[in-house]
This record gives sequence, C-alpha cells and structure tokens, in this order.
Amino acid sequence: MRKSCFVLWAGIWLGMSACGTRQEAARTDAGMDDVVTRTIEWRPDSAGLLQDLVAAVRYVPLESTPESFLADISKIRVYRDELYIMDDGMRADYGIRVFGPDGAYRRHIGRAGKGPGEVIQIDDFTIRGDRLFIADGHAGKMVVYTLDGQFVEDIPLADADLASFAACDSGFLWTGDIYYRENPENRYGLYKTDDRMQPEWKRGKYDASSTRALLTEVSDSLLIWMQGGSDSVYFYNRQGHLTRCIHFDFPERHRIAYEKRREVRDLPADEKFDYYRIGEWNPAVVGPYLMGQITMPGGEWDVFMADLRDGRIYLDRGRYVVRDQTAGFYPVNDSTFVSWVTPDSETFLEKTEPRIAKLPDDVRKRIFDGDCALVFYTLK
Repeated sequence: MRKSCFVLWAGIWLGMSACGTRQEAARTDAGMDDVVTRTIEWRPDSAGLLQDLVAAVRYVPLESTPESFLADISKIRVYRDELYIMDDGMRADYGIRVFGPDGAYRRHIGRAGKGPGEVIQIDDFTIRGDRLFIADGHAGKMVVYTLDGQFVEDIPLADADLASFAACDSGFLWTGDIYYRENPENRYGLYKTDDRMQPEWKRGKYDASSTRALLTEVSDSLLIWMQGGSDSVYFYNRQGHLTRCIHFDFPERHRIAYEKRREVRDLPADEKFDYYRIGEWNPAVVGPYLMGQITMPGGEWDVFMADLRDGRIYLDRGRYVVRDQTAGFYPVNDSTFVSWVTPDSETFLEKTEPRIAKLPDDVRKRIFDGDCALVFYTLK
C-alpha cells in the first residue's frame, strides 16, 4: 500500500502548477516557501454521480459486548489491518476499541481514571510504529501505550486546549491553542512539537477562515490539515512540512467574503446562508480521489469526491450511497474507504427519507438492536 501510494501521488503532483495569488496563504514556518497548489473549479451542473464510482458496499456490524459497545463513533484509524475506533459517547470508559476488518472485537487500549496510564477523556489519538498516543486535555497529558494495550508512559502537555493531533516521523503536529495563549486569535493555528512535547515551530491561521482545523491521517505517508469554512485542503508530510494544497474555486457569487468567514456560523437569523463551504468532517484521500462534505447555498450539504487527475467533481445528490453523511471517511487502501452507521443515524434516515433502500435484514436487525456497523466502500 505504501509503495503504491507514493507512486500514485508522484504522478498526481507532477501535473500541478504553483499557486499565484494564494501562495502566501500556504507558507509555513517549517521552511517551505513555495507550495504547489491544484485548483479545482467547482461546477455542480456538470458533476458526476458518486454512485458511478462505487463498485460495492459491504456492511460489517461490530461485535457488541459491555466492553466493546460503541455509542457515538467519532474517529477510525485503519492501521496494519486493524480498526482503532474512538467513541465520543463513551470516550474514556474503555479507551480506544480495536476491531478486526470483520467487525470482531479484539481489545481496548486505555482505561478511565486519574492515575498513571489512565485517561479522563480522549480528545484525540494517533499511532506511530508500535505505539498509540492518546491526548487527554482534561488531565493535561498524552498517554502512550503499545498496540497491544500496555501502558508505556504519561507525557505532560504544556497546555491542555487542543483540537486534534497526528504523529510525524519524529514529534507531532497539533491544532488548537497550545503555545498560543499570548495571542488568542491564533487559537486554531498549527504547531509542531518533538516527542517530549517541546515546541519546534508554530504558526497562526492561514487566514480569517480558520473556524476549525482538523488534522487527519489519510495514509502511511500523508497528513491533511483542513480548515472548516474555507475553500482549501492542505497536505503535510510525515516530517511536518506543508507540501501541497487543493483549492476549490467556488462560483464568485457564492464565496464566503473574507471578512465574514469567521462569523459565517453565526449569521443573523434574517441572513440566508448563500455560500459553498468545505464541511467540518474529515476529508479523505482514496486512490486518486479527495472526498469530503460540502455545504451548499441554501444550507444543504452533500458528499463529494474530486478526481485529482482531471479535476472532475462527483456528488451524492440524495442517493445516500454514503448512508450516514454526517460520519467520517477513512481510507483502508487505494480503492476502499470505511465509514459507519449507527442506530440514531439509521432511524433518522428512515424517518426523513422513507424511499431509501433498506439495509440488508440481518444488518438492519443488528442496528436496531443497538449495534453500530462499519460500511466498506470499494471504488471501481
């Protein structure tokens, strides 16, 4: 997978041209001055259908035990053929739950508590080599475990307010306001620490659009930093350097004005949402496609895929190929990604979209018995 990923991305990026007026927005304190940017023109009228890219959908109910029960999945990390799952509803009770690709429960990593090796809440987690790292902002520490669940050490966090983090070859990339107390405006900036949480470099927001920043690990070799409310997705490598940018060129009349980007979530009640905005759930790279969620003029939203070879856009357009469109997307390999459905999401979908095809009977029964299910999508 790693070798094919490098070959694929080398071909994609060779065709990209340097960004002109937006180049300044993609400068980094990590030492890269010029960043290659690919601009994709957003043309929904000529967009293809997402269903035309999907060859197969496979539902895998997750084994449910008192220890493995999931209430609200919030993140999946696919690593060495295992699925590491974070649960917002029961964050610290059993730490990170680990399942096989068949849905069988294998183990949990971490435990609730206030002592060494214990967490009060799980803000985010990441994996590097044979170590799993859990950030616990409430306790002000990062807890390190082996992949089989053995406690290694607690590492203090200099400041506990964070949004997300991801492992580099050495150290970590973070979003949040750690090291930004002196300038609250940079709350969702980006910074890098070494393995002991000592700062190496930091930078503020790219522009006023930074209402939210997410670091998403999309493969063994790539990181993405996404700014909710903006029109760009940024790629970092495992050394923590900004390398590439995907910019969506939305129709001018539907672009969020620069001075309004930070306030667009809090528009006055009498002002209609009339913009395009990249959604706040994580983007994913699956083979040659970048996928994510998009909010459209009128406030409705959709799931999209952008072909990074020719720039064509594909939309779901109410087909619900991705059944829970509020869920995240996580690559399994170059042709498969995984998402999930929950009892709540399926209940809502059947209530609001009565014409939608029902789940297979055995899967539907498991869902309405209270289980979550993984959904594996294989592209053509």
